Amino acid sequence: MSIETLTGSCNDIFLASDCCHDDGRICSCYDCLGEDYYSRADSYNCQKKLCYYTMNYGPAYASEIYHYLSASQLLEREFNGRSIRVLSLGCGFSPDAYALDRYIDDNNLNITFDYTGYDMEISWNGLREAYQNRDYETRNLLNGFSLAGYDIVFMCKVFSTIKRNDVNSGTALLNILKNEINKMNNGSYFIFNEVNHRDFGRDWFDSEIKNLFSRCTQFYFPIEKAYNGGYIPINNTGNIFEFPDNLAVYPKTYVNKSIIFEYRK
Repeated sequence: MSIETLTGSCNDIFLASDCCHDDGRICSCYDCLGEDYYSRADSYNCQKKLCYYTMNYGPAYASEIYHYLSASQLLEREFNGRSIRVLSLGCGFSPDAYALDRYIDDNNLNITFDYTGYDMEISWNGLREAYQNRDYETRNLLNGFSLAGYDIVFMCKVFSTIKRNDVNSGTALLNILKNEINKMNNGSYFIFNEVNHRDFGRDWFDSEIKNLFSRCTQFYFPIEKAYNGGYIPINNTGNIFEFPDNLAVYPKTYVNKSIIFEYRK
């Protein structure tokens, strides 16, 4: 189980898949993702597009979490010698799980974890790698979920999508979160990984939930003249995951302009 095998499998599916459009347009997953980002509600119901997305962004997204773990020393500080429960809200292909696995292995930490991922898009099910400590559930976050009993909760690049698609859905998700955060165990963590831009919900999210936690530590990647907001810089910005040489879509070689806010209950 690795980013290398994941992207290799996505490459095979991508090359074998037909375009999901039937309107005669030239197949371009790049263009479709651009339309999702700039001009319409995001849609992840095309497996070929998900393969493109995973190959292009997968190593970089997982590297963001890895570099955050290195900068924060969260696992060493709080969880070494323990078996922990991890929840990922809107997990996609699980970049957070790959980062955890790699970081624990690289640093010889005595940590095991059980991972649960929620995502509403069933097309991810055909791309994810099966692994003994991972469990997935097809779930729309707006229909509710529980944060009780988890040691670490990740929300990676999800809030901006929901907000952009429908601001009322963003409000609904925040209301669900605020209710569930009150049920989190003392000493547990909520990790918010998002686009570093106010229009994508960065400040709105933080202002709504930060007072429900005992502490918030804010990190950012200092690239492309990123807004720093007094955040702690994560200076490692390169991709650290291997991938096959012959991918049809070449992965990004560095992280994105992102923030990672670490909230402690």
